Amino acid sequence: MNLMVNQAMDDSGAESSDFIASLKSGQVASQMFDLLPEVSFWLKNQKGAFEYVNVALIKQHGFEKKEQILGLTDHDLYPVSIASGFRGDDVQVMQTEKSIENKSELVPNITGGVEWRETSKIAIYDHDGKVVGTAGMSRRLGISEGRPGPTQHREISAIVGAIYKCIEQEIKVSDLATAANISVSTLERMFKEHMGTTPKKFILQAKISTACEHLVMSKKSIKTIGEIIGYEDHANFTRSFKKLMGISPSQYRSAHKK
Repeated sequence: MNLMVNQAMDDSGAESSDFIASLKSGQVASQMFDLLPEVSFWLKNQKGAFEYVNVALIKQHGFEKKEQILGLTDHDLYPVSIASGFRGDDVQVMQTEKSIENKSELVPNITGGVEWRETSKIAIYDHDGKVVGTAGMSRRLGISEGRPGPTQHREISAIVGAIYKCIEQEIKVSDLATAANISVSTLERMFKEHMGTTPKKFILQAKISTACEHLVMSKKSIKTIGEIIGYEDHANFTRSFKKLMGISPSQYRSAHKK
């Protein structure tokens, strides 16, 4: 863990002090990473196996202990298409030694639904300066607290947050643009650049992902869940759900309850 502290200081242009060098290895980083709310953090070796994970990442995958996930790879946790993308990013970071910062990506969650997360990765080195793996962290887009970053990225995060807060309403792209004081074309361009999708598709994804959570975590009727995310017509909700998830809400609930 001292490796990460020293690297962070070196990257900022500051020299490592005697105080930092005198610290007991791992006593700060591991404890603080476990206290990060809604932020998953991990270390992987060159083969992509997890060597360290924090509490948030354990909970994200429904595990109870770190030992249950250590040694696993993304291919043990995600569908092949998604895992291959994650692995590709790891390899890129190790080969180029250039970080990936604030990448928005679609990630399955514990309920079997999906959510947009913002991910950053860096290469990590051994005492001889050789790349030995990657360190990464991610957080769900849409949580309300502010964070540093380019102004435009803060703007898209605020818009995503507004979508989740108004998930029970009919959300129009034009209304989002008006609330953000930008044109529809600018909003479309921002989503394409930062989210890799359109505002309309993201709104649908956000609603259906919320529905997935209710289907698995509650006993509410499917009709009620549809109403919670803004669908007054039950057939319309079922149709939209099946279009995105490939199965009906009832089939989804049955499969994931089992």
